[in-house]
Amino acid sequence: MKNNLSTYENLSREDILKILKSRDRELYKFKTLFDHLAEGVYMTDCNTKTLYVNTAYEKLSDNSREHFIGKTIYQVLDEKLIDESGTLLAIKNRKSISIQQKLANNKIALITSTPIINDKDELEYVVTIVRDITEIMNLREKIIEREREIQKLKSQKERAMNFMYKSHETEIILEQSKKVAKYDSTILITGETGTGKGAMAEYIHKNSNRSDKKFIQLNCASIPASLIESELFGYEKGAFTGARDSGKIGIFEQAHGGTLFLDEIGELPLSMQSKLLTVLQDKKIRKIGSDSEIDIDVRIITATNRDLNSMIEAGKFREDLYYRINVVPIHIPPLRDRREDITALTKEFLREINEKYNIDVDIDSEAFHTMYYYDWPGNVRELKNLIERLFVFAKNNTITKEDLPQSMLINISNKHRSKDIIPLNEAISKLESELIVKAFEKKGNVRDAAKLLEIHPSTFVRKRQKYIEDGFIK
Repeated sequence: MKNNLSTYENLSREDILKILKSRDRELYKFKTLFDHLAEGVYMTDCNTKTLYVNTAYEKLSDNSREHFIGKTIYQVLDEKLIDESGTLLAIKNRKSISIQQKLANNKIALITSTPIINDKDELEYVVTIVRDITEIMNLREKIIEREREIQKLKSQKERAMNFMYKSHETEIILEQSKKVAKYDSTILITGETGTGKGAMAEYIHKNSNRSDKKFIQLNCASIPASLIESELFGYEKGAFTGARDSGKIGIFEQAHGGTLFLDEIGELPLSMQSKLLTVLQDKKIRKIGSDSEIDIDVRIITATNRDLNSMIEAGKFREDLYYRINVVPIHIPPLRDRREDITALTKEFLREINEKYNIDVDIDSEAFHTMYYYDWPGNVRELKNLIERLFVFAKNNTITKEDLPQSMLINISNKHRSKDIIPLNEAISKLESELIVKAFEKKGNVRDAAKLLEIHPSTFVRKRQKYIEDGFIK
């Protein structure tokens, strides 16, 4: 018999299924064969009554076969020996079904249940092949946990650098910024108002070899044209009427050895643009009222929300200065083009304000997903200010969709409205249901889809079922 068994040990699952299609006497003839298989075998009749389990399944389940044989799958489920049945699914669908199953001893198995149908198209048996994947799943969980730890450390590091993000777009920008930070190349940061150009400039400084030196910021739009030169270069005592008796040190001198960030460079008057160009080329400054020049060692970062090319064509910005400051361009997309950052930013702003006032205010999923679809014309600055306002007026320490500004809901509704006017709540439901469908299509299962949306799996299932019932999901 031993020699005969050795000929069957390498049979494929398909060959085993063919054997099972034979008469009952053939089935029992090969019981010994099944006991030599490394994978578990669990077989029931067409009424789900357990007929046979092999030795491998006994070891996997930590139960003898007598504990199963004679019981229906319903009884096995009631006794919580398994958490889900592939047998029932195979009978219902009359085709092979593969699912993940958890046993009573907390082991995890990948099972494939196949209905055995005779020549009369009658279901006779269901055979389930069971493979222990506990170690694989544990390893997967360890990898996921490790990734979480890495992301946590990454977030803590980036938080220290004044930059929170989650989107791939922002990650690419930060990688580029870290690379250019090592060099003293002049940088031009562009982007809409409120996108975080100042934070990016500081991020570059903190990643540079000048990080232990000063970071000086000047908003060119906030200084009157008559005072910009004295702010930039300083002046000697008595240089002009009203000048300080001690004179003044300009920000170029203040930033010596460090980084000077000139925000809203497009607002700089033409007369000062030529002087700035000279300083960038010669790396020397001359104070107002002085006959001598001062050597300066400053890394220059500029930023603007204006279209400098259009300003050049209109004669409002010097072309030669543009090329001098635009050695390394960095563009920060608006928040609506990197919506995944809304997650990280919202959590960070809420964390900061909770920590400041020692209060634990949270935001529910409906409010968050509504904010996700808003266009954020004011970008990160608008988001931060809104979180502070919502924090102040939050009821029961929870920010809900009802707390969001009406203007935000109108913006979302107008963006996605049909030809007919629909209620705002209906518009939000439509958007949320679309997000749920996209997440499930992308991940293929509830747990990963819920994780992508950062909600609990039970919340995902509840919302999905609700939108199916309401007709938003077909």
